[in-house]
Amino acid sequence: MGTITLNRQWRLTDNQYFKEHTDKINICLHHTVGGSARSTFNWWQSNPDRIATSYIIGRDGTIYEVFDPSYWAYHLGLKMAKNVLYNERTIGIELASEGALRSGKELNDINNSSRRSFDEEWLYAFDIYEPPFKNAKKLVPLVDMSKYYQHIVDWRGFMFFDVYDEPQVIATIALVNHLCEQFNIPKQLIPNENKLAFDTAILTDNWSGIFTHANVRTDKTDLSPAWDWTRLNDGLI
Repeated sequence: MGTITLNRQWRLTDNQYFKEHTDKINICLHHTVGGSARSTFNWWQSNPDRIATSYIIGRDGTIYEVFDPSYWAYHLGLKMAKNVLYNERTIGIELASEGALRSGKELNDINNSSRRSFDEEWLYAFDIYEPPFKNAKKLVPLVDMSKYYQHIVDWRGFMFFDVYDEPQVIATIALVNHLCEQFNIPKQLIPNENKLAFDTAILTDNWSGIFTHANVRTDKTDLSPAWDWTRLNDGLI
């Protein structure tokens, strides 16, 4: 595997993560549900709860290392006794993305109001989970199918998802390879034919590899069905 470029221009202060070297056996892929890598970094830096991942990958493919991956922070949020252990031994990677989307029609229907205040020819992001959606972001017109992915069935309450940009897909695959080699993590994906499945059984001492936040949390959509698992698998060299 060739060298990769890591941008260390943005570094979280020491009190924003745990400066403790821990053994790493897994990599977890996330997306930010926000427009930019910078906004995510700024949020982490302002939050005292030490919630962060070592890496954020911008839409342009820039890989920001915001703290040393041998250290750890909270990023899984598991409702189980071993949450700390799983955070300690899992390296997190965030992809800048708007995540799940809803159409204006969906927002209008959920609001169940005679006033159809959302443009039904557009998709919306951010504040789309609970009505009245006052801060919903008007993102992309439905006619621009290059900017979003539509799943064939409802998945976790959504059918529309922001696409992952090509530069960040390339960068993610390169970074995963790099980290697997650096920390001797097996280059294998979650052992389930349906890579979108919820399967906390992978979080055991017997399995080591690459999974996503959605695999271990039913309330998360990262990574979404827009992610190309076959391409990631083929890129693990």
